[in-house]
Amino acid sequence: MSNTNKNVKKNEISTIPPKYLGETAKEMYRTLAKYLKNDGKLDKIDENLVVLYASAYEMYRNAYDDILDHGISQEIFHTVISPKGEVIGEDSMGFKRNPATLILSDSLAKLSKIGSELGLSPKSRADIMNLKFPDYVGNLKKVSQSMNVF
Repeated sequence: MSNTNKNVKKNEISTIPPKYLGETAKEMYRTLAKYLKNDGKLDKIDENLVVLYASAYEMYRNAYDDILDHGISQEIFHTVISPKGEVIGEDSMGFKRNPATLILSDSLAKLSKIGSELGLSPKSRADIMNLKFPDYVGNLKKVSQSMNVF
């Protein structure tokens, strides 16, 4: 029986990333899956959220690297050509926003949203601690109150 089948039967998230992810996304997947698996918060059904988070992280990193290489704006040039088809010169037409800044912004929004769903933000963890559940005598009790016992 393969390792993947064992994880499905146990209803655990796999720490082996899908093959179609890029290298950066695979590393993020391994790190995040290991953390969440040890935390005991995720089941196999939540694995797609980890894949989406890892993909968004790779997009963020690629966009960030592009911005570091090319800056947040790029100069636009207009090539001046003679009637004979020869290049006479180039005129600057101003600047335009680097398209990678839009990808960076979109990726950060996705990371924030998916991370919150996975319980990775301080607010998400605080919300989890404030959830109420019935104790053994039927009274509602906050998770944080139950943790005080430890």
